[in-house]
Amino acid sequence: MGFEMSWLLNIANHQINEGNLKELRTGLPEWAREVLDFVELYLSKPASITQKSSGSTGKPKEIELSFSQIQQSALRSLEYFSLKESSKALLCLPPAYIGGKMMIIRALEAGLHLHCIKASADADKFPEIDLDFAAMTPMQIASIVSTKPLLVKRYKKIILGGAAVSKALEDSLASFDSEIYETYGMTETASHVALRKLGTQNFQGLKGLGFSTDSQERLIIQDQILGIKKLQTNDVVKLESANSFKWLGRADWVVNSGSLKFHPEHIERKLSGVIEEDFFVAGMPDERLGEKLCLIYASNDVLSNDKKELIATRLGKYEIPKTYLRVDDMMYNAAGKLDRKNSLKYALEL
Repeated sequence: MGFEMSWLLNIANHQINEGNLKELRTGLPEWAREVLDFVELYLSKPASITQKSSGSTGKPKEIELSFSQIQQSALRSLEYFSLKESSKALLCLPPAYIGGKMMIIRALEAGLHLHCIKASADADKFPEIDLDFAAMTPMQIASIVSTKPLLVKRYKKIILGGAAVSKALEDSLASFDSEIYETYGMTETASHVALRKLGTQNFQGLKGLGFSTDSQERLIIQDQILGIKKLQTNDVVKLESANSFKWLGRADWVVNSGSLKFHPEHIERKLSGVIEEDFFVAGMPDERLGEKLCLIYASNDVLSNDKKELIATRLGKYEIPKTYLRVDDMMYNAAGKLDRKNSLKYALEL
């Protein structure tokens, strides 16, 4: 069950108090009360908030963001997407993570009509209404495309984050008129700092952003608006300009095989739509090459030779996996993201 927060925001902007919040919480499910808890926190204008990272590449860590940083990040997005008072937006991400928090903050800062639903990949849970703006994960929009594609047409602008957008998903979204963007950002940057409109190659930095790289071609972020002078990331990119880049993959996962370097995410993107099962590419120890490419997939059945031959046709000569490892299930972290390290460890131990 969802509830619309536009009326709540009017109260919040003018006369919210402990009594109002207590009354509003009555009868609401836990996920909705969590939304109101963050509304209350933000309206108190704390000096900072402490946010746990998603733990995509390791143990989640606590990151402190100033009130000014999260507010300015929200205002920058509102300006970029031309969202104004009474624009209709959707909250379908959990407020425990930065993506959900930032949607709530945008609504509070601009007075958006924020339609809230429990975070889910079930397309039936999404409202069948016209929306100006929505932020969701690739998994959520993939579910909508496969079961309720007309909903995509009703959502004017959509940003996708939390995981890379696969080529297969991007191809399936190409026929829609909606403006759909893949985001680049992290907890440390209080949401996205760059956007890639689907159908284009490069991420473009938002206002106040500048990019450079280190000797390993890892992205360095400068953000005048958020006061970030030099944030070293572990993302390998091809810098196109001081304000744009092409994302290649995580430095954590680069496979060095016989002096050749491979980005697993780049190979995985080529194979999206070819392999129906959950899968990822990684490097495993090899006496001759140092590391060799392997493809780990979750299935009850062994990958057929025909499928392996099809995989080979989609990849360059040296990108073809040397080994295929089958597992019953992948491992995921608390944020629902693939735990590559432990999934690979599990596959190698079988």
